[in-house]
Amino acid sequence: MNNYLDAHSRSPLELENAARHYRTSVAVMKHLAGKRYCPGPVLEIVFDNVLELQKDPPPQVAFTLYEALYYLAWNPNVPDSVLVRMLENSNAQARTAAAASLATRQKNLH
Repeated sequence: MNNYLDAHSRSPLELENAARHYRTSVAVMKHLAGKRYCPGPVLEIVFDNVLELQKDPPPQVAFTLYEALYYLAWNPNVPDSVLVRMLENSNAQARTAAAASLATRQKNLH
């Protein structure tokens, strides 16, 4: 699926459909989170999906969920509102990444 997205799917609607259809696939969520071609509204869906997966993650995906949050935090298309919500995440590393990303954005505005 990830290769298909990279090769064929630059349409925001297709990306949104993928994020909704594969909402329980950590690999797809992580992949979308790290792609600079992914628009902000789709990244917000990815964030919501990751939050759902965090509620009861299988042990083998807990770290991968953090990776998805990290990629989201540093994706330039992620909305600031997602970063603010990430500041309240149960994962301390995700909170740190969100805070650093927000600080970098503020610094770049000046």
